[in-house]
Amino acid sequence: MTFPVPIYDRWTVAPSVLLDVRPLQGPSGKRGVGSYATGLLKGLINEGFDSQLTLLLDARLPEPELPPGRYRSEASRRRYRGNLSAYEEAVALGADLARLRPDVYHAIDLRLPGRSPCALVVTLHDLIPWAFGGSRMWGERLRYWLGPRLLRRADLVLAVSQSTADDAVRFGRVDRKRLRVVPEAADDVFKPSDGASNRVADRFGVKSGYLLFVGALDARKDPKSLLRAWSVARDARPGLELVIAGEPGSQARGRARRRRRRGCSRRGRRKAGRGDGPSVEAGHRAREGVQLAQGGSRHYRGLQSGC
Repeated sequence: MTFPVPIYDRWTVAPSVLLDVRPLQGPSGKRGVGSYATGLLKGLINEGFDSQLTLLLDARLPEPELPPGRYRSEASRRRYRGNLSAYEEAVALGADLARLRPDVYHAIDLRLPGRSPCALVVTLHDLIPWAFGGSRMWGERLRYWLGPRLLRRADLVLAVSQSTADDAVRFGRVDRKRLRVVPEAADDVFKPSDGASNRVADRFGVKSGYLLFVGALDARKDPKSLLRAWSVARDARPGLELVIAGEPGSQARGRARRRRRRGCSRRGRRKAGRGDGPSVEAGHRAREGVQLAQGGSRHYRGLQSGC
């Protein structure tokens, strides 16, 4: 199904849109969904749509750094931010929408309203907990159990890939007529830069010839497959290093604490900064190959510590 691109001029009034940017106020702000939220907001501002835009924020958290624009902001208040947050959201968000009365509500994660008095648009990044299955993802499935069930009620689901769209049909039973695949585009920062290899080598001690992984080491990112891919790459290129950049994730931090309590070996690591944890403490963007924004980092010759 194709959707016509609306053209707004002085005779056409654009719809008011309430955009949920609360993920920017938590750990997700440094991950992919945070990059998506920032990029979407910048794009809407560049298109001159910001005057029709209202940002939904969490009143109990500090406001994130946002690009300047003519948008407004509104606050929501919730009791829970942990594993019960999606359930509370399903109950409470409808009241916020009735109070704010936007024409369109745009959600960028699976914390969806149980009922929506306005048009509902959802950006779907993935349904990995259901696609992977198995016991290792049962916690994520429980946490977002309502997500796939409420997703099918959306007026429009924007899937970031065809694979994600297929999963929406398979696991969420979303009508294909309500699906649109909108691939994500790389930011302008991801482009070749003269002398980048030398600067990365000088700053982080990482020389050319490495496998770069950007992201958390939680189960949903399938770190075992990363190790398998690295092993295959080392067969073709002996001595290839694995460099991990990004927020380690809560599960990875938990594994690191358990490993330290057991006194497991730390062989195979080389310290490149003051960070702690089993991954490079890094910003979610890559500049000149790897740019660390969190102040600490580690990169690994290997992860085969046996823990």
